[in-house]
Amino acid sequence: MKKKWFNVTIILIIIVTFSSCKEKKDSERVFSDISILDTLTFDFPIRRVSLKGQNFYSYDFYNKSLLKHDLDFQILDSLGKWGEAPHENLLIRNYEVRSDNRVYIFDTEKHSFKIQDFSDSVYFYHKFKSKVDRGVVISDSLLFTVSDRAGFKLDFSVFNLLDFSFKPVQELNALLDEEYSMLTYEGKLYNLDKKIIHTAYFSDFWFVYNYSLNKVSVYDYLFDYDKPEVVTIGGGIMLNGSSEIILDSFGNGDHVFMLSNVADRNFPEQRVLDIYDINNGDYLKSYILPKHLDRLPTEGFSLDNNKVGVLYEDSIILIQLN
Repeated sequence: MKKKWFNVTIILIIIVTFSSCKEKKDSERVFSDISILDTLTFDFPIRRVSLKGQNFYSYDFYNKSLLKHDLDFQILDSLGKWGEAPHENLLIRNYEVRSDNRVYIFDTEKHSFKIQDFSDSVYFYHKFKSKVDRGVVISDSLLFTVSDRAGFKLDFSVFNLLDFSFKPVQELNALLDEEYSMLTYEGKLYNLDKKIIHTAYFSDFWFVYNYSLNKVSVYDYLFDYDKPEVVTIGGGIMLNGSSEIILDSFGNGDHVFMLSNVADRNFPEQRVLDIYDINNGDYLKSYILPKHLDRLPTEGFSLDNNKVGVLYEDSIILIQLN
């Protein structure tokens, strides 16, 4: 089947706004209750769960494959497996299932982007000339990509699938124009209601790029955190003793959900789901997440009607947020 592409032009005149990260009116969490709806257990750990239509999707890291599930999480199909030609091993940071039921895949290892279905039909494939390791789909012809440039700096661009050209997002690149920003500001990237969200794992920093309005808004988390230190060891670089502030991030509507690794003093052994407003970066409220078989949650995903799924390696707890 031939893919029809639509040319969309975005004028990259971007306004950058900031929220204060030094003077915060209130750094106390406000908690609401949850109700556990169901618990699902698998034979192996899965990651990066998403819901599209009447199907769940997940990533099997061990087998480097994408899985398609029914609403009861029974596996219906898979895409990519170890050593089974013509299947490919997929090392995926970002994937998205679109309304046409095709999977839009950014392969970190191959620095490539492709559109494929679970029948192994490939509708589009492109190998980037630069080291693009992740990205999100803006439209049928545009991608938002993340790569690294000289000095281990994060590089954000809009990539045009019609002429295979990169257009740097200058304001974002200038904002993070410091050595090792690919480490200190590494984070989760996803698309939510025509806005691109990036939440840093190790630093007090997240941004919203509204590509319809060509506007970048930069926010901070509920609490202040120091930027982690980068050290050189044996010719390599690493963060010095830095633990993750944010483990995962996902969204629904006007809300950004952040799975925080920063415990509350009243619940020191449990992780917290913090909710922020996507429109102004304001903190809204929090939920204490339960342990499961002595395990802490590592990821989450959005459902509907204030419902979320929380991942515990090989288990998922479905939760109603009250």
